Amino acid sequence: MLCAEVLIVVLSLSQPVGHAILAISCLERCSGADWNLAKDLSACSGVPLPSLSKVLNTLGQAGLVKTKRGYRGGFMMARPGREISLREVVEAVEPRVDEPRCFLGFAECSDDRGCPAHEFWKEERLKIQEYLERMTVADVGEFEWNRESWSYHLAWNHEPLPVLGELQAQQDVGAAEHRDE
Repeated sequence: MLCAEVLIVVLSLSQPVGHAILAISCLERCSGADWNLAKDLSACSGVPLPSLSKVLNTLGQAGLVKTKRGYRGGFMMARPGREISLREVVEAVEPRVDEPRCFLGFAECSDDRGCPAHEFWKEERLKIQEYLERMTVADVGEFEWNRESWSYHLAWNHEPLPVLGELQAQQDVGAAEHRDE
């Protein structure tokens, strides 16, 4: 594994957090008066049903999602997706994610005795927290909707959308290279 690959792994959110973000963004896109079944949300998000059920119940305990068991039960947004930050979702799934940890993994690292990367990581951690606070569930839902609409358009029309033509051409080259491997 290259050093850059290690860095990417260190800085990414956990799989359960990713599942929670995908699940709640699908729930937000499907929101309405009806309860949504876990199996439908699993199909929408691509998250396996056992993992999905676990994160939805966790989001329910945090008050981000309403849950109802039994006949005509399911899941529903507790409030609009524009009012739920990704930071709230992250903290619901991993409550200790904001706990400062040394970027280099040192046991003793603080403002008094910081590692060589302490100041860098302190600043970057704050930027990440602020970004997660600004980004909402609705933002992720819109991104997923636009991505799916674009893919659907290409599948049926075999031509790029006017605005996304250049991006589509770049992705076609990447997809062709991937198929040739």
